[in-house]
Amino acid sequence: MARDLALVDEVRALITGRPAGQPLRVSPTIGLLRTDQWQDCSEDTQRAVVAVADIAQALGAEVVNVEMPDPMVGLAQKHRVVLAYEAARALAWEHRVRRDKLSPELRELLDYGRTVDPAEVDGVRAQKVAALASMAEVFGRCAALLTPAVTGEAPRGLTSTGDPRFCALWTLLGLPAVSVPAAIGATGLPLGVQLVGGAGDDARLLAVATWLTGGRAVPPTGPVPAQGLLV
Repeated sequence: MARDLALVDEVRALITGRPAGQPLRVSPTIGLLRTDQWQDCSEDTQRAVVAVADIAQALGAEVVNVEMPDPMVGLAQKHRVVLAYEAARALAWEHRVRRDKLSPELRELLDYGRTVDPAEVDGVRAQKVAALASMAEVFGRCAALLTPAVTGEAPRGLTSTGDPRFCALWTLLGLPAVSVPAAIGATGLPLGVQLVGGAGDDARLLAVATWLTGGRAVPPTGPVPAQGLLV
């Protein structure tokens, strides 16, 4: 999380030992991917994603609609299978010896992870390999994908960070993703959209995000009208 995308790229370079990113020389091709969970988005989020696609096009990008490749369909919902299975093994000692010190949510996840059939995990991992192969073809055409980051505005209070379903797919696939502010929703809270890059293509992804937003990674100060774009 950072105030501007230049800092994100600086951290990327320091962590990976790779050179700093370079600005785009030409306007990118951006794929608009609604995903198979599009209907789970609020109307505000759907409008924000489409509006950002229109802005990208107005700035000179070629925006193309991308259909969800078959191996990708339903994969986001299977992320929890692998997460729980691996967490139950990574935290086996804590689960067994310090169970009473764990939160109810973590205990539930670890309990579930102990019941997951390894064959089911193998099936998800095989689907992941097929999905990555299908996405390699997509990223051969597109510098980045534009897709929802969240279902809607952030929840009020501090008890939850919100619904992570639009992050789960890219986390499972190990693809770089960056969320940038896009609009103010009906409740007055900000909405983000997500840009996703190809495997190992973090620098180009951040270059696309910088090109699209002018480097800004937080909403501007002052009042913003409802559904007003921030990018």
